[in-house]
Amino acid sequence: MKRIIAIAGAALLIACGALQAKQPRKARANASFTISTAELCRDVKGYRGPVPVSVTFTNGKISGIKLLPNHETPSYFQRVERSGIVQQFIGLTPAQAEAKKVDAVSGATFSSRALIRNIQAAAREARKRK
Repeated sequence: MKRIIAIAGAALLIACGALQAKQPRKARANASFTISTAELCRDVKGYRGPVPVSVTFTNGKISGIKLLPNHETPSYFQRVERSGIVQQFIGLTPAQAEAKKVDAVSGATFSSRALIRNIQAAAREARKRK
């Protein structure tokens, strides 16, 4: 009788372990991850050089975008920051972000286009990670 209980207990532990092994996959689909475009978009340049960003994805949507250090003229890049370009991407899926049409900021066209291209490149990379 003890032997049967031990075998049943071992079988139960193995079954529970198999169930737990499947759970992380489901958790990964809802997990957050961040993509930095510092290396990904070295060739995408604004007026004075690369305009890297760090894009965070949560539950399959963009939840945050952080502008990383760059060499753009501060007064012009502030126009880009205040324009609301970044906010237009928050809440979008990677596919939506990649296809989104956004107008460049007048007077800071190179900087704003580079920012948009960096965000869309991060979205493209996120789609590859699915």
